[in-house]
Amino acid sequence: MKRERTELGKVLKKFREERGLTIRKLAEISGVGNGTIGDIESGKSNGSKKTLNILSEVLKLTKEERNTLDSAFLGRKVMPSEDPRVLNMSKGKRLELDDFLKDAVLFFQNESISDEDKQKLFDSLQEAFFEIKLANKRKK
Repeated sequence: MKRERTELGKVLKKFREERGLTIRKLAEISGVGNGTIGDIESGKSNGSKKTLNILSEVLKLTKEERNTLDSAFLGRKVMPSEDPRVLNMSKGKRLELDDFLKDAVLFFQNESISDEDKQKLFDSLQEAFFEIKLANKRKK
């Protein structure tokens, strides 16, 4: 039985091919097994966050491309924040927030939640991140 390629598989293959790489070459330069890459592209596996991070770095994905890959991995659109606190953060802190939100959102990946409720959840998680940061700053 042939599996249908997932959105993640399509996106990864597109980015790999745009860079002129074969699965074998991407595996060679990334250290990720060519079977793993092939499984992700064919829809047999979704891979792990760690694997996608490695492949993203090797493929030198732009922020927009990385959001596309993350959206495919999570099964929903990654929504950038308009919050001025986020816009004024350093790149390192913004990456820390992005990782926090992506990790947290994985818990709700397979839930039937409306887009409006997903946005509320996302905003609440972001607010919690800032509260934790503020509390930690006060402890110092």
